[in-house]
Amino acid sequence: MDTELISPFIESLQSIPSAEAYTLLYLAFSGILLLASLRLFGLLGLYLFNGANLLAANIQVLGFTQFSLFPAPIALGIVTFTVTFLTSDVITEHYGDQKARQGVWLSLFLQVLFMLIMLGGMGYRHNNPAAEQAIQQLFLPNPRIIIASLCAYLLSQYVDITLFKFLKLWLKSKHLWLRTLFSISISGFIDIFSFSLLAWMILSPNPVDWRTLFTSYILVNYVMRLFAQALSLPIIYLSYRFKPTQEITPQVK
Repeated sequence: MDTELISPFIESLQSIPSAEAYTLLYLAFSGILLLASLRLFGLLGLYLFNGANLLAANIQVLGFTQFSLFPAPIALGIVTFTVTFLTSDVITEHYGDQKARQGVWLSLFLQVLFMLIMLGGMGYRHNNPAAEQAIQQLFLPNPRIIIASLCAYLLSQYVDITLFKFLKLWLKSKHLWLRTLFSISISGFIDIFSFSLLAWMILSPNPVDWRTLFTSYILVNYVMRLFAQALSLPIIYLSYRFKPTQEITPQVK
């Protein structure tokens, strides 16, 4: 009963003929969620969306899928990681770079907080070994991957926000498409490069060589990231239509 509706829906999504086609669909879905968060809760909604998106991205990246354009499987999370940068650009565009940096730290804190909560919950003995194994496989922290992921996220997000703000001032708030593509392209490469360098070379007990690092971990993922970035451009333009006229701010009594 619990899966009678969800399972057929997931199966219908998985029946889409190519990963590239599904990427288009998933990117549109992510854009709808971003714009809905902005419309309903303004800046607070974007903070919540970006935090949830970062959590999802770090879980999705554990899986791989096959794209027809590349011979080797590619780690999931391409769309979700791309949308985290796009969300930071939306915040910078409408609320300024200081609010965007605050959002980065909030997302980072949420990631660490969620990891610690899940780690603490693993101390219980499970009556269902399969569930226990699944939880540990998804949420048992790998220090090397965590350090690489958090460092890469913080560095690349700061680069993205700084570049976007600089281009906005330099171009006098014009050419939104150029500002978005350039900032996300540079910061996206920094994200993939710094994570791969830390995770698979510097912190790895069995480091790969530079050729393998570039061809297997950086180049393919960056090409797919560029593909997702180009398709995400309409979202930041639509954000002007979805920004609420009145912001919702939490009240402490």
